[in-house]
Amino acid sequence: MKSDPGKKAAADDQSVKAITCPSCGGPLTQGERVEGSGDDREEIPIAKCSSCGREYDQHTREYYEVYADTFTAGRDDTIFKLGAKGVLDGVEYEIIGRIRYQEEDEYELSTWDEWLAVNTATGSCHWFLEEEGNCFIYSDYVPQSINIDGPNNTFEFEGRSITRNRGFVARIVMYEGELTWRPRIGEPMTVYDFKIGGAYYTIEQSDDEVSISRGIKIGVKTALEAFRKDEYSEQYEHTVRRRKLYRRKALIYLATCVITAGLIVHSCGSGSRVEGSMSNPLVLKNNAKTTEQGQEEVFTSEVLYGPVALDDAKNLCEFNVTVDGTVQPLSREWQSFRVMLIAKERLQSLVPVIDHAHLKEAEAALDDIEFQPEPVESYVFQGDFWDEDGTDSEGYWHESDTSLSKSFVMQDAGEYYVYLTLYSQKTRKIESVGIQLNTGLKSSLYLFLVLGVLLVLMTINWSKSRTYNVLPFAVNE
Repeated sequence: MKSDPGKKAAADDQSVKAITCPSCGGPLTQGERVEGSGDDREEIPIAKCSSCGREYDQHTREYYEVYADTFTAGRDDTIFKLGAKGVLDGVEYEIIGRIRYQEEDEYELSTWDEWLAVNTATGSCHWFLEEEGNCFIYSDYVPQSINIDGPNNTFEFEGRSITRNRGFVARIVMYEGELTWRPRIGEPMTVYDFKIGGAYYTIEQSDDEVSISRGIKIGVKTALEAFRKDEYSEQYEHTVRRRKLYRRKALIYLATCVITAGLIVHSCGSGSRVEGSMSNPLVLKNNAKTTEQGQEEVFTSEVLYGPVALDDAKNLCEFNVTVDGTVQPLSREWQSFRVMLIAKERLQSLVPVIDHAHLKEAEAALDDIEFQPEPVESYVFQGDFWDEDGTDSEGYWHESDTSLSKSFVMQDAGEYYVYLTLYSQKTRKIESVGIQLNTGLKSSLYLFLVLGVLLVLMTINWSKSRTYNVLPFAVNE
């Protein structure tokens, strides 16, 4: 932000001329340079000579001359404008000039405008900065001390050490009106922006000089009321009202999300354990080995537990089937299970007496359970446990899954037997698989769906509370 009220220069003499290559004088055109490949492929915009093929990227002045139309897009969609007068804190300013800058390292549009204004009473120069919906007013500043060539990639500013990594290169891409010097399209300067206390500081370093300015942030509303109240007052007020509305909606959805999450936690802790789900075990098979042609040998175990009482019909129940590693851990092997709930009277219609003395009859009846004309079981739950390891490109890995659960609704109250069948790769103890039956659960599935919808609505409304805008320029407040 160069300010010298004694040296105002007309900047609106940007004449249209052919953009030629400094090397051969040939015409320069827009083009692309491909870098990388696959997912890393990038198409980098460049200026290219049609005659000698020389390329000019964003680190050259020629690049900004060729892409001038890109960087001047939306030049009239601004808070300030040339010739506008406005009063801030009792001081009248008149906008007389403008410069637009682009960050050199950005391929995409990353511009901001700096507007030169004069104090109509004193003639002193000031700069209004407009960037990403924020407004600032800057004036020349003489620091108490500064050493721009400090050690260890830093510089000293009024006793503070500022890292040079905070700096970036900006290029002039447009100018108009009266300015304090005669700029050139593509002219570079290194910019350091930092904040100390409530003040903003900018150091701009070019080949010829270093300028320092100090500024404060002013609200967009303040700037509009001072300079363009008659044009944008209604649109601004409408934008603010709608943003507040979306923010209130977002907060309401957030509160509802919290309540829903609490209900989910409560439902997960609901229910009670059904006693006796592994009582009175009647072992029908214990690691019976079977081998089918061309297949590995499989060991089968069967056990009948219960009966247990499920007194509440239409209630949500849950089976938890788990490998008990304290009895026998699952190690580099698999095991499958099938657990059935069979109504006591239904099973006794096949086996009138169920005890150790009638073990063979019970085993024979249950072996034929799948071939009965009518289903014997009231509910079936099956799954697989596994434990495996190996190596891959990232090294050794070990994974296992030794616990499964499933919810269901029991239609009829009564007494039920729990019939467990186990298939394993190796011989395993029947007691190593535990069954827990819970009842009286509250389903949280629909609550998860509600929570998902609420989160989406909250996100949408929060986004709109920050981005809704009917003004032709950005507003960040």
